[in-house]
Amino acid sequence: MNNPLLLHHDQIYLDALRNGDRSLIEKIYTENASQVAAFVQKNGGSAEDAADLFQDVLCTLYRQAQDGFQLRCPFSAFLFQVCKRRWFNVLRGAKNKFKFNENLDNISSDMAEQIDDFEHRALQEQLFFEKFTELGPACQEILTLSWQENDQTQKRFSLQEVASKTGRTYDYVRKKISECRDRLMQLVTTDPKFKELT
Repeated sequence: MNNPLLLHHDQIYLDALRNGDRSLIEKIYTENASQVAAFVQKNGGSAEDAADLFQDVLCTLYRQAQDGFQLRCPFSAFLFQVCKRRWFNVLRGAKNKFKFNENLDNISSDMAEQIDDFEHRALQEQLFFEKFTELGPACQEILTLSWQENDQTQKRFSLQEVASKTGRTYDYVRKKISECRDRLMQLVTTDPKFKELT
């Protein structure tokens, strides 16, 4: 959903992550990390587990913000609920017998829907990167460069720029990018997890 009327004013925090706004990013840590740490430690984890979880969720938020993810609910509540879910999944995945001490259903249906969407996108992203690592080094290098932005133009590198950076010809890069994208899509779409995520 990209309707600006539905955006929450806390979208500024996603924009801060996307744009590297240090003061707002520090505020995110100051206002949220201790709550997540207390929750994780109350539910069988360590301070290090909490820090890793918090960092992982922020990295996912950053990547999704880069792709246009928009917030329709309060940022702190959203962040905390995502962290809770992720920690619950860690406990469940570890076949941990530890009793979970929080109610996950105590949120609005709008927030639950947005969290589900966020986590679904995160799983798609995870599958994509899993399959990306199965590509050969040349494909990884060329695709990575083709997705990066040129700091001067704020646009993705052109094929000519990719060719120049890799020391290859334009024609080679153009053909190789097409082959690599096709191979990546084949790897993603033939994985059994792909059907679950579509």
